[in-house]
Amino acid sequence: MLCTACRQIDIDNVLEEGGHQLHASYNALVASATRGCTLCNFLKEVLPLYKRDLSICEVQRVDVNTEEWLGGAETAYEPLPNLFPMKKYGKKLAAVPVVLRVHAEEITNSIETGIRTVQIAVPDFHRHEDMRFDVYQEIELYAHEDDPAASVIRGRPIKEVCASDEAFTLATSWLEECLEGHEICGSGDEKPLPTRVLDLTQMDQTLDVKLHESKGRSGHWLALSHCWGKSKILTTTVQTFKAHTKRIKFESLPLNFQDDITIARKLGYQYLWIDSLCIIQDSADDWRSEAARMRDVYQNATLTIMAEASSEAGSGIFLSGDSKRNRQINAITIPYEGEDGDIGQFFVRKNVTSGLDSPTPLRTRGWVLQEDLLSPRILKYSSEQMFWACRSLRCCEADPTTDRRLEDIFTQRRPIDEVAYTNLSEYETPPSYLEWWYSVVVDDFTHRSLTIATDALPATGGIARQVQTGTGFTYLSGLWLEDIQRGLMWISCGQGKRNVPYSAPTWSWASMTFELGEREWIYDYIHVMPSWEYDIEIISPDIKTCSDDVFGQVEPGSGLRVRGYWRSVDQFHDCPRAFWDNHKDRRLLYQRRESFEYHSTEFVPKQIICSHDTVSGVDGVGPDISGKGVIYLMILKSDFPSADTDDEDEDEGDGEGLEEEESEDEDEGEGRDLDSEEEEGEENEDENEDEDEDEDEDEGEDEGEGGESEFEGTIYALILEPGGSRNTYRRIGVAQIPEDDGMAEGWEIKNLTII
Repeated sequence: MLCTACRQIDIDNVLEEGGHQLHASYNALVASATRGCTLCNFLKEVLPLYKRDLSICEVQRVDVNTEEWLGGAETAYEPLPNLFPMKKYGKKLAAVPVVLRVHAEEITNSIETGIRTVQIAVPDFHRHEDMRFDVYQEIELYAHEDDPAASVIRGRPIKEVCASDEAFTLATSWLEECLEGHEICGSGDEKPLPTRVLDLTQMDQTLDVKLHESKGRSGHWLALSHCWGKSKILTTTVQTFKAHTKRIKFESLPLNFQDDITIARKLGYQYLWIDSLCIIQDSADDWRSEAARMRDVYQNATLTIMAEASSEAGSGIFLSGDSKRNRQINAITIPYEGEDGDIGQFFVRKNVTSGLDSPTPLRTRGWVLQEDLLSPRILKYSSEQMFWACRSLRCCEADPTTDRRLEDIFTQRRPIDEVAYTNLSEYETPPSYLEWWYSVVVDDFTHRSLTIATDALPATGGIARQVQTGTGFTYLSGLWLEDIQRGLMWISCGQGKRNVPYSAPTWSWASMTFELGEREWIYDYIHVMPSWEYDIEIISPDIKTCSDDVFGQVEPGSGLRVRGYWRSVDQFHDCPRAFWDNHKDRRLLYQRRESFEYHSTEFVPKQIICSHDTVSGVDGVGPDISGKGVIYLMILKSDFPSADTDDEDEDEGDGEGLEEEESEDEDEGEGRDLDSEEEEGEENEDENEDEDEDEDEDEGEDEGEGGESEFEGTIYALILEPGGSRNTYRRIGVAQIPEDDGMAEGWEIKNLTII
């Protein structure tokens, strides 16, 4: 049963700027639901304002003066529940109208391609200063392909089961459209097969398969991306290898593998790659060799099947893919009449893509990141529906032709596609090009888990290999030589633990395992630093790999030989106690751009702020690192205009020490002993100190005439502890040190190795 208002919904009005008014007030909606209107009851539960809890609602801020949509309340000064006076709650429910509307940014697209998602909204629920707050929730509309309503509504019904003929027909159409019509995606020509693939050719009227050695032959294949889970599964080992090349019983395979084979056969493919069967799992040499080929396996696969909802290999792609396909079972039918008088109907259902980018079993797995980023075509089986992604199209069962809301999600998760099509000359510096490596690849990966911690570098090696192919940059255990100074400045805020056994040098994020769950970006600072001035020189990297693969595992002792300014932690004994960050109360200035002034109420002069890699600060207090030979190694400085000094002169002065040392190295040649080189460098620095002190005295006199000097900038440094041998150190954290009150003085040049 529908009330009169719901039977008369005008789709054209929904597309208007103010939307279609359904009821004069929220109380009227509740009253209609009480009288038996199924749509009103559905909308009341979707937007449960009657519960008087605004925290369970979505909030849209709108500029009152310009009518510009400003984003959700989480980006406002305070969330709406803290701003809204509860004594006005009842009056609001009785006064403000309930509307159906399309998001302002989607109106044009919805007019052109049809409506799918609409908001059930209560506009102008509250005003604060120059903003109004609208509360809303999203719902979806869909129509059958042959219904007149399909001309204005692009949402489509989701198949009852993902293993149905209709679902396979849709998946086939996506694949064929891409192979035949998407120029940028490529036609899917034959590529050299992986070392081994599963041959799906029918054997003796059974569903059995066999392991096939390609021996350099070319062909087409599909690949599987899945979670192994904790249960023991069938694998190829040295002992089972020969038997698997003859036959693998279909019934012996876990459900995910059985379903993947079924999908590949339905799509018409003979070859399939599954890691546990195509890599000899108990052979370290074979594992390293195949891990180095991972980029080619996924990048050259015609299609990657992603078991998005399966937490175990035995869960089944189809079973887990049907687990939430009931969102439209209770869909509500609404009559439709077109402009030409054609009569039809459309349906209202809950939002079926609301959890698309939320954590799923597959997205918590570290290895899956590169499988996702490298694959040219992806067919995802989620718990609600199938999703398709290629370089030209992102869509789903509920919106099989296009879904603009998926664009940002898949583009962010698949930036590697742009490497082959990006003109590197458009990027002024390597840092501007590598920013997505830090903020997307590294950040996403460190939010995931690995069964074996030492897999960190191999699990991202395929992505790194592709980046090097597209850029020519030099890869160093998770960082890039062309941007090594910035790459060194990752932060943990005490959330990590150093991997045992060894996985990477301490200066690499790959040496750590991080706590899963919500936390800040590991490279958050790269977006807010206003300027860079590097004060460290890389003498040479010394990376010892376990094989010929520079993107794979590395051996203990791998390090960076550097020359830079350093100062002992103990030399700052007269400074206030250092403030130690934690992941819940991050006070690092490069994360909070508005707090660059050390002389504010947040920080006292000469206060150093530290972030330990493995020990989290508690109330600003961290581990005691005094008296242990710990040093600060200056990596970069962020300088700001000063009222009493010339910036250019300062910049030139900061680089002189390193330039002099570098020129001396060139004269002496590469065979010079590092220890004697360090001692000579320190002697030269001592000779220059008297001159520097004289200059400082002159500057002090000038300051005496003109008043106190203003804050000029920040030193960003690694915190290093002795590594067991002379001039060898291990990273334990990062620090920010103000340059005011003489803290920029007394830094000496030193050659050292970070391992």
